[in-house]
Amino acid sequence: MGAINLLVDATSDTPRLPARSLTAICGGGDIQRNEHSAALYDYDATPAGMRRIVTALFADPVYPADEAYVQRRYESSIAPGAWEALAAARFRRPGLDAPAMPSSQRAYDRIAVPVMIVEGEHDKLLPSGWA
Repeated sequence: MGAINLLVDATSDTPRLPARSLTAICGGGDIQRNEHSAALYDYDATPAGMRRIVTALFADPVYPADEAYVQRRYESSIAPGAWEALAAARFRRPGLDAPAMPSSQRAYDRIAVPVMIVEGEHDKLLPSGWA
């Protein structure tokens, strides 16, 4: 999410950040509507839902198979204030409509500093080649 914010600022008419160079992991491409984005946007506050999130976020299957790890993340997700913190990241409470996916349509030609974009080989949310 930080990469998206950085690129939105850098491609705006009047960037606020005095950047001399940019490095972003993600932040481009169009997030695909698939089982992995659904795991993030449709989280139902259950241990099974958290396992789907962990599966979406990690290429290595060891993480969703780790019961203790999934349980820790689940417990953190239901702690008081957790939903409020996630609201800032555009996720939604269970039962509400999903927000629009972030757009990759930006005026990249406005960026006047060196840029390095890193694309993950095993990214489950963005199509291969988006960078």
